[in-house]
Amino acid sequence: MALIRTIVVAVDGSKNADHAFETAVELARMSSAALTILGVAPTHRDYTGTYGGARASDPEERRWFRELLSRYAKSAREGGVSEISTEQFEGSPVDCIVTYLEGAHPDLVIMGARGLSTTRRLFLGSVSEGVLHHSTCSVLIVRSPPPKPARDPKPRRTKSPKT
Repeated sequence: MALIRTIVVAVDGSKNADHAFETAVELARMSSAALTILGVAPTHRDYTGTYGGARASDPEERRWFRELLSRYAKSAREGGVSEISTEQFEGSPVDCIVTYLEGAHPDLVIMGARGLSTTRRLFLGSVSEGVLHHSTCSVLIVRSPPPKPARDPKPRRTKSPKT
């Protein structure tokens, strides 16, 4: 069995990314692996039909990602991970993540699943799917656990049908 020495977790602040982060921290702590927390401030494309190319994310968005990565790093340290780094990029999330993975050669990348509808996924794709298909390392896509159903405290008695 291969040892896991380096883990990258891609985060965007979503609930699924939070769950992936928690999984990455637990795996990194258990295996004494180095953890890199990666965030990508996406560029925005102009799809109006006119040429506009990609616009840079705004400064507020970049600042938000820096603060997000800092909070995740603090949480990882508190969770018992000793070797932590953060990486922030700007651009297409799939392209930035895959390019980083090609250069860093981690043992594992962990990401949250994105719950896009089938129609939106058909047109937009998803970041986790793009990374899964183009990554040079193993990929773990973590889904958030489903919400627990509310339980009725008392079982209801039903009447037997009359025969």
